[in-house]
Amino acid sequence: MLRTGAVLTPEFMARNFTRDTLQAYFYSKDGFIPVVSTLVGVGHLLGRSKAYQEWVASGGQFSHLQSIDRAYHQQGMKEMLQSIPVRNLLKNPMEQLRALSGLVEQGTRVEIFRQRAKKAQRKEGKSRPEALTEAAFEAREITIDFQKFGLKTRSINAMSAFFNPWLQGNEKLIRQFKNHPVAMTANAFAGLVLPSVLLYVVNRDEKWYKSLPQWEKDLHWHIEVNDVIWRVPKPHGLGTIFGTGAEKFMEWMSKDNPNATKEYLQSLKTMVTPSLIPQSLAIPMEIWSNKNYFFDRPIIPRDREQVLP
Repeated sequence: MLRTGAVLTPEFMARNFTRDTLQAYFYSKDGFIPVVSTLVGVGHLLGRSKAYQEWVASGGQFSHLQSIDRAYHQQGMKEMLQSIPVRNLLKNPMEQLRALSGLVEQGTRVEIFRQRAKKAQRKEGKSRPEALTEAAFEAREITIDFQKFGLKTRSINAMSAFFNPWLQGNEKLIRQFKNHPVAMTANAFAGLVLPSVLLYVVNRDEKWYKSLPQWEKDLHWHIEVNDVIWRVPKPHGLGTIFGTGAEKFMEWMSKDNPNATKEYLQSLKTMVTPSLIPQSLAIPMEIWSNKNYFFDRPIIPRDREQVLP
C-alpha cells in the first residue's frame, strides 16, 4: 500500500520526471539532454516505434519504478508484451495512474536504449545483437533497475518499502565515480554545484527562503518567478553531495549559518543510513513517540501539546 500510494501520486510523478532526466544526464555517456531526450523517448513510447519494440523485447519494460508494485508486476509477461490497444489496459483509475507514471519514467529509458544502440553500432562497430544487448543493460541501469535484487535484500525490502532503491542508488553512485571520475566530477560541477551556488546567492536574503525547513532546502532547488516559488527536486545522492554541499559551503563562507557543516553532515548521514524499521511498526512507533521520522519533528506541534483532544 505504501509503495503504490507513494509512486502513483501526481506530485511524485512530476518530481520523479525531474530527478530521472537529470540523473540520466549525469550517468549517460551518449549525449543525453535533460528533459529533451526524455520527451523524445516518450514519443517513441506513444508511437510504438521500432526502438520501443526492441526495448520491450530486451526486458526493459520491467525495470522501472512501477515494477516494484506487486499487483502491476503480476499481470504477467504475456499481457504486458502483447501489442493490444492502450484502452484495454486502462480498466480502472489505478491502471491509469500506473500507465501515466510508467510513461514518465520509461521515456528516459527508451531514449537511453536508442542512443546507446545507435552509438555502439555506428561508432564502435559492434554487431546489432551485441549493440542491443549492451543498450538493454544501459537502459535498465541508467537510473535504478528496480528488479535487480540480492537474496537478502529482497527479504529486507519486504519489510522496509524502499530499502532496495536506497541500496542500489548509493552503490551506483560509488561505481560511477570509480569508473568515470573525471566525467562525473565535471558533470556534477556543471549541473549541480554551479546552479546551487547561483540560486543560493539569489535567494539567501529572501524571507521565504530563510523560513523553509532544512529538509526542503536539502532536497530541492527553489526558483521564484512572479512571486511563485517553484521547487525543483535535486537528483538522489548526487544532489545531496554536490548541490546541498555547495549551498552549505556558501553559508559557511558568508557566515549566514554557523551550523552549516553540522547540518550538511546530518544530510549525508540521512542519505547513507537506510530505514530498517519494519513498515508495519513505523506508524505505531511514530504515534507512540509523537515524532515524524522523515521530517524529524513532532507530529503534534509544541504549541498545541497542552490543547484538549
